[in-house]
Amino acid sequence: SVIETSPHVAIQAFDRSGCVHFWNEASTRLYGWSAKEAIGRKIGDLIGTPDDQAAIEELLSRLEVDRRPSGVMEYQVHSKTGEPRWVLSEIVPAPNVQGELQFVC
Repeated sequence: SVIETSPHVAIQAFDRSGCVHFWNEASTRLYGWSAKEAIGRKIGDLIGTPDDQAAIEELLSRLEVDRRPSGVMEYQVHSKTGEPRWVLSEIVPAPNVQGELQFVC
């Protein structure tokens, strides 16, 4: 409940391919996509370009092996309307309730 309704911290969870499984209300405010629209889609398709999706998949592959957080990164993303946004973010590998590896951003 705290994570879902966090007013200023956008939190998403996605699998190894970048497919979104969780999207909180702050993510909707930041990016413009509702949870219903975002869940099941690739994170790079929602907030980036096709090149961004390839870079995200490469990063997730590295994190899958390392099993360590990415470290805080600053990068430009885009909202649903195409507006650029600068974010500080960290991707953390973490098992979901079924024990499968997911990534929390």
